[in-house]
This record gives sequence, C-alpha cells and structure tokens, in this order.
Amino acid sequence: MSIYKQVGDRFGEGNSLIGIGDTYNSLGQYQKAIDFYQQSLEIKKQIGDRNGEGRSLLGLGNAYGILGQYQKAIDFYKQSLEIKKQIGDRNGEGRSLGNLGAFYSSLGQYQKAIDFYQQSLVISKQIGDRDSEGRALSNLGIAFAKLNKIELAILYYKQSLNVRESIRKDIRGLSQEEQKSYLSTVDSTYRNPADLLLKQNRSLEARQVLDLLKVQELSTYLNNRLHRK
Repeated sequence: MSIYKQVGDRFGEGNSLIGIGDTYNSLGQYQKAIDFYQQSLEIKKQIGDRNGEGRSLLGLGNAYGILGQYQKAIDFYKQSLEIKKQIGDRNGEGRSLGNLGAFYSSLGQYQKAIDFYQQSLVISKQIGDRDSEGRALSNLGIAFAKLNKIELAILYYKQSLNVRESIRKDIRGLSQEEQKSYLSTVDSTYRNPADLLLKQNRSLEARQVLDLLKVQELSTYLNNRLHRK
C-alpha cells in the first residue's frame, strides 16, 4: 500500500485498503477491518470509483453484520445496493438484496426480509445464477416458516430443492469430496422442509426429501424427529 501512496496511485491504494479490510474480516478482527474499509471508502469517493465505493460499503456492511450491528449493516448495504443499480451490476444487486433480506430476518422483520428475498430471486433467475436462486428460495422458506405460513414455506423449500438437485446433477463429474462439500453447504435446504413436513405428519414426503440428501441412519433421524413433536 505504501508503494501506491508513493507513486500517487489512488485507485491502487483504495483497492489495497479493501484487500486489507477483507483480510482482517476473515481473521475476525472486525474493527480493524472497518477502519480500512472506511479509509478505502473515502478514497473511492474522492476519485469517483463507483464500483470500488460499492465494494467498500459492502465490506462495512459485512463487518457490522457479523458484529450484530444489523441496522448499521443495513444502512451500508442499502448504499451499496444503490451503487450496484446505478452501474448496472446485476449480480451485485441481487446479492445485496439477499443480504438485506438476511439482516431484516435477523431483526425479526420477516415481511421486509421476504420483500428483499423476492427481489433477489427475480434477478438471480434473470441472470441465470442458480446458486443465488436456490439460496433466495430457501431463505423465503425460512421467512414464511417464521410467519407460520407453513404451506408457503414448504412450497419455496421444494422449489429450492429442485434448483439444488439440478446443480448436483451438473457437478457429478467432480470428485466425491467436492460433491460432498457442496452438499454440506446446502443441507439445511433438505433438513428444514423435512422437519416442517414431519410436524404436519407428512412422514413419507419428509422421507423422500431426506432420501435425496442420503442422510446416514435415515430411520433413526426420522424417529428422533417424530418423538420430539
């Protein structure tokens, strides 16, 4: 970063600050990350780098969100979202909308969360981002379940399952470890609807969902869930 300062490369300096912020964020040193993101934000604003400004705001939103300061995180994400819209970054726009939904969900404002998830879903479908599409559908399932709209929750979960299964078909050429790694990141998309179905005494449907996941000791899992009702 000192080299960028010496040569007067403000663009490079701002990017370097973002990179340092990302590193501190990954190390769990969130206040340090925030300090670097704020420095980068000032530079990006000064030089008119809108994309870099959006990245700095996104980093601030991430850090404050992890610290549990959701309202601050939401404010930064909204600013980042506006920039993403202005510069035509559809992928970034969709992800920002999804993140806003997650923060509103953390605040217990599930209807607001649903509004943002649905906007994110529309964009992810338009740009063909199946991973984000599956995530948005799963998050809608979570939010509707929180509002006790169980049938709607199950409907969105099933749509998410369809997307996840299509992705799994496409990655069959990868190693078993890579396939398992992907599945471990989305297994809640299978377990959550199964739990909802069991609570409604729809054991056969729950079993079909979990069979897709290929849960080990499936019968034991089902029996445990049934006895907890």
